[in-house]
Amino acid sequence: MDPNKITETLQSEIENGTLAPGTILKQERLAERFGVSRQPVRQALERLLANGLLTKRSDRSLAVNGLSANEARELSQIRISLESTALILSIPHLTQRDLRKAIRLNDDLFEEEAPAIIEELDIAFHRTLYAPCGNGRLLQMIDEL
Repeated sequence: MDPNKITETLQSEIENGTLAPGTILKQERLAERFGVSRQPVRQALERLLANGLLTKRSDRSLAVNGLSANEARELSQIRISLESTALILSIPHLTQRDLRKAIRLNDDLFEEEAPAIIEELDIAFHRTLYAPCGNGRLLQMIDEL
């Protein structure tokens, strides 16, 4: 398994709460879990640290980062600004096909009960609306938040 897949898996577990704030991540255990050497795990942990999902502790271990209410509010404000900009840029370029797809995804969202599938549908819905904006960096920033 490559570092990208390890990063994606751990990021998903952090975001969905499987790895709760304060959880200490040990390279040895993760390497064993993913069936790899410590090097790809180390690379994945460095990426998560750089993305602000992990915190380096005084003993040099890494722990899942939690957000304070203020940090969550600030990130929400930033995300609202980015998503609004992406939508404004996308509107002139949205096709009937894009809109039909967004409607189908929205309908599926309201019928779904499984949290993981709801998350996937929500991401697909928003990506459908934002993709025509033509600004790859903006889309990347939204994905990272």
